[in-house]
Amino acid sequence: MMTDSKTIIGLTGNIATGKSVVRRMLENSGALGIDADIITHRTLYAGGPAYQPVLDAFGNGILGSDGEIDRRELGQIVFNHPKKLQLLESIIHPAVSESIKKRIQKTTSPIVVIEAIKLLESSLAPLCDTLWVSHASYNHQLERLLQTRGMSTVEAQQRIKSQPPQREKLKAANLVINTEGTFENTWDQLCKALNDTIQDNKNFNLMPLNINDWQICTAQNMPKTTLAHFWNMHLEPATMPLFEVLAFHMIVPLLANSVLSAMLIWDSWSYTGTIKMTLPQKLSPEEIPAILDAFHHSAHRHQCELLVLTEKQKGLLKASQDMLSFKKRTARQLKYPAWRQALHRIDSDPDTSFWTKILMQPLESDITFT
Repeated sequence: MMTDSKTIIGLTGNIATGKSVVRRMLENSGALGIDADIITHRTLYAGGPAYQPVLDAFGNGILGSDGEIDRRELGQIVFNHPKKLQLLESIIHPAVSESIKKRIQKTTSPIVVIEAIKLLESSLAPLCDTLWVSHASYNHQLERLLQTRGMSTVEAQQRIKSQPPQREKLKAANLVINTEGTFENTWDQLCKALNDTIQDNKNFNLMPLNINDWQICTAQNMPKTTLAHFWNMHLEPATMPLFEVLAFHMIVPLLANSVLSAMLIWDSWSYTGTIKMTLPQKLSPEEIPAILDAFHHSAHRHQCELLVLTEKQKGLLKASQDMLSFKKRTARQLKYPAWRQALHRIDSDPDTSFWTKILMQPLESDITFT
């Protein structure tokens, strides 16, 4: 269990039970979200704490042409070899735990949520003050794997049955979030849980951050009806339902004279932040600097290392006179693998140019990237 005023939520649940949805909603409530799978990948990159020890244990045959560890090749080596898997985990798990501890110590957020499917079996469990478990029935799990991950029925059934029964996680839970209903229902459960179980954390109800004449808030600080009304005014609800967006993206409300006047929707993947859209979609000259400041502050708070704007969003930089702090780069020109992969998720062409700004160096690497 960590000390100081932070509350650490351990979040677990079997495949397709909605763990990542709950984590993202907690992030939209002011929490720092940590995905243990993402941290695991980052420890294996060249310069990461597990990179050389894994090479020493399994040989250079696991390296790809880019000098990075080929996780598929490594997986084939340890698959169905319990002793080799145990060796790999003995190298990776301490590195992951150390990285997560550093991120917890670094954050100013009063709430931290650690998402890990094997949380209970790992050394991460003692870090947590409370255990939350996402839950959905077998039929819901199966339907989600078929619809959102493109699996065949046989493959989806095998993935579900290959995991330990969910009942062991439910038995250990301090709180269960049932994700079988609507996204709005999940959001309501989460907000109630925060109010009921973390009310002793006096720092949780964060004061808005002032930037010039604007205030940056979190979605959880805003009344649900206010958020929904503003959303429906500026966007057709059927196009992007508000609570579905809260489940998969970051939403930052901006207040002018205490009135909700603009909204930033951005994505965060492996500590790379990208603007998805803004509301209003056509911003006034006064709104643009506030949107970019909100992007910068929100991304920094969530420990993003790289900010990314597409070529279409270059007008935001020109209007804010912030062009000099961003550099035009392609995925090929970015040296850190997670940053390249983040750009690839936006555009698969490695030669597509983006406007990027490095906020900080990766905590999981001893290499300096510029």
